[in-house]
Amino acid sequence: EKTSTTYDESGEWYTVGDRGHVDTDGYLYLSGRTAECINSGGVNIYPARIDEALAAAPDVIDGAAFGLPDDDLGEIVAAVIVIPEGSDPDAMITSTIDYCREVIGSQLTPKRVFVVTELPRSDAGKLYRSRLVQQFTGE
Repeated sequence: EKTSTTYDESGEWYTVGDRGHVDTDGYLYLSGRTAECINSGGVNIYPARIDEALAAAPDVIDGAAFGLPDDDLGEIVAAVIVIPEGSDPDAMITSTIDYCREVIGSQLTPKRVFVVTELPRSDAGKLYRSRLVQQFTGE
């Protein structure tokens, strides 16, 4: 059933779920995967840009964004970060939020940030974003 939804109406074209755009010079930019899109208050937010900001945040070892259910907005942007051992988690959360607000704006800045010891990744380093959602929603 899931496979059948990846074909267009004609059944001839298979879609992989990647989203992106082509600029005026003809360059293709990938925004992310449709399945990972966070719909917050009717705005589609792709976590890749947030992930980049988290990775660049001072003293953050690793980080990833994901959507958490919210009664008012549908979903909110949440994030997990890995911080150096011995760091103050509350201070790191505050500084990470402040950094994200500066570099990506308040709309993309995570509303909730959790500190974890590691992110769920495959042996090849691929992030299992769906596991983050499961971990923090229990679903």
